[in-house]
Amino acid sequence: MKYIIFIASFLAMASTSCSQNNKPLNKEKIKQEWQNMYKLVKMYDQNPRVILDFSAYHCTYQILINDVPALTNTEEGDINGSVFPVSDLILKSGVQSITIRLYPAMKGDYQSEPALTDKSKMNIKVKIGDYSKQDPEAFKTLYTLETPDITQTNLPYAEYKGTFEAEVPYTLKGWSDGVLLEKEDTQKLQKETLAVFEQYRKANETHDVYTIADMLYKRQVENSQAFFSGTKEKNDTFWPKLEESKEITNMYPIEKYKMAFFGNGRIVALVRTDNEFRGKSVIIGETKDLVTVLPIYLYRPAAGAPLEIIR
Repeated sequence: MKYIIFIASFLAMASTSCSQNNKPLNKEKIKQEWQNMYKLVKMYDQNPRVILDFSAYHCTYQILINDVPALTNTEEGDINGSVFPVSDLILKSGVQSITIRLYPAMKGDYQSEPALTDKSKMNIKVKIGDYSKQDPEAFKTLYTLETPDITQTNLPYAEYKGTFEAEVPYTLKGWSDGVLLEKEDTQKLQKETLAVFEQYRKANETHDVYTIADMLYKRQVENSQAFFSGTKEKNDTFWPKLEESKEITNMYPIEKYKMAFFGNGRIVALVRTDNEFRGKSVIIGETKDLVTVLPIYLYRPAAGAPLEIIR
């Protein structure tokens, strides 16, 4: 079965306070804001993108940038020479963190191998460059890791941490000054988090494009800047992407999950705990041919404010 993750390169979320307060949506205003989003993007002499260039063998894995999941894979088989964009997780110039988590390989029907083996490994590079001026092969390498050989038996998990320095011309607010959610009451926070996830799930189930757009606006504004989507031509692809929710024929129930913290405790999400979707968002839908995972990550912009989707 094939899975597609709607990554931050084209979708995002704004404050949910409007919908949560049951105020009627101004549909014309919402669509105009999305159509004019490119006017908010600043372009520079150099418009660099940050990418992961990696291969993974005999394992499943999760890669986090600045303690926010960039890529989670639970599929069977090796990955050889894959490239994945992560600029949306780079908020400003300076030192960035990377975390690589390796889990046992997956067999058929999402049955996990019991442990990592001496064949389990990942080779990864973080690169930066301007697609309009460079071929990706010429991008500058900021970080390199070849995971060491695994010699320990019955090892169910391995984690590797590192840092790299990236220079970007923009500064994004993101979750940087969000409330430290780890210190909040766990039960109350989980109830509020579940309510936002249920709202987003229902909007996709009912093909409510305007609620989806309202919820995703804030994230997309920042993603547009991070990926330098500063042309009307590029911007015009965003609304049709939102309308792809109309292709969803079935939404999975929110189940088999746990509440997890990211962004050094300033982001919260509900992630699956079963082998098939381990570590992925609980928002999952089906189209005629695909199973689609719709990840969202929440933060609280100020004490007492409602949770909002930020990535």
